[in-house]
Amino acid sequence: MPTCYLATAFWGPDDGPPLSLALVSEEGDEHFVELDAGASDDDWIEAASPLVRERIVAQRAAAGSARTAQQMAEATANWLHRLGSEGEGVKVCFGSPRDWEALLRCLRPTAFCNELMAQMTQVDLTTLVVSLEACALRAESLEASRARGLPGLHALAEALALRRVHRILEERARRLVEFYRSEAFQELVSLHDDPRFEPWLRGWCGERIPALGGARPVDMVSAPGGIDAVLTCLGSALNGGYG
Repeated sequence: MPTCYLATAFWGPDDGPPLSLALVSEEGDEHFVELDAGASDDDWIEAASPLVRERIVAQRAAAGSARTAQQMAEATANWLHRLGSEGEGVKVCFGSPRDWEALLRCLRPTAFCNELMAQMTQVDLTTLVVSLEACALRAESLEASRARGLPGLHALAEALALRRVHRILEERARRLVEFYRSEAFQELVSLHDDPRFEPWLRGWCGERIPALGGARPVDMVSAPGGIDAVLTCLGSALNGGYG
């Protein structure tokens, strides 16, 4: 099942369409579409406060296509339909339930609406993206997007950041699971016979440790001399107690 990452920029009434919407696939395909802030049929924009209208105009200065809400919906539906053309459906990852709700609202007026609703699987990454590590990775990704002319609060920049955060944290989680099964981890576990030690050690191995120069033990053990540095650091941590 193909996977894509969703983000929206949404300024205006809750019952209106998102200002801009972006989807990026695992393979690198990108979809970005935005509303034409001057479209006469978008009454919710005309009724917005001056502050909201100013932000809409600023958003339009970014790269993207200016369209009506119907054109925005059709372009998004077509992209998702092509992504899931093999009949396996599409996995849509998002960092806020509001983005998912905005996508559903966007798709309602399209011919593919019912078909896409049945094919899309939602993956809520809200709890993942609020961690300190995720916030730091997101900031790095948004900074890199500026080289493409994508300013902050841009839906495409946010979708690219969400994909990067998810990829990196998922890979780190996979490495941790593999490490927990390794001989190196069992060597560390054998240092203490307290039943509380192994659960604590699992958390410690995945954290950035100042005494290791900010590195994670799980990343160091495979490097030359890394296991010795981790053992020394762990011995100091044990002397100081743990909980």
